[in-house]
Amino acid sequence: MQDTYLKLCADKARVLREFRYDHPEAMFGFLKVVTANLANDYFKKRRNPKHGGGKTVPLDDELEIVVRDAGPTHLTASDLKLLVEQLVAYLRVALPPETRERDLTIFRLYFRLGLTARQIAGLPLDLTVKGVESALHRLLRLLWEFLK
Repeated sequence: MQDTYLKLCADKARVLREFRYDHPEAMFGFLKVVTANLANDYFKKRRNPKHGGGKTVPLDDELEIVVRDAGPTHLTASDLKLLVEQLVAYLRVALPPETRERDLTIFRLYFRLGLTARQIAGLPLDLTVKGVESALHRLLRLLWEFLK
């Protein structure tokens, strides 16, 4: 999130000043593209041997939670954060070790940053859109069983 903020504020907020839009939702789409590009750059940099490529480090657990199509809810922000922490803790135990970090990364990118399966597949995770969708389906099935 800090990188996105810095990108938007760089050069006296030039990208925001020069952005032209035709409809009100265009700004949201623009921010998603900027964020996706920064995430892509992050993964490219991590794979570069000069920057310790090949080592896996989990993403920060303090990322903000993205609520999709939020309707009326009785959960406070702290309740929602606690629920997500519990879900991530459960996934850390329930996911197979060979795909755990990758699947947790997909979970964070999709449910916390709001990236689409197509955008995630564009990142260097070696997955197609269908592969990302399958991983999301497995994650949701695991979480559904946990929440029953």
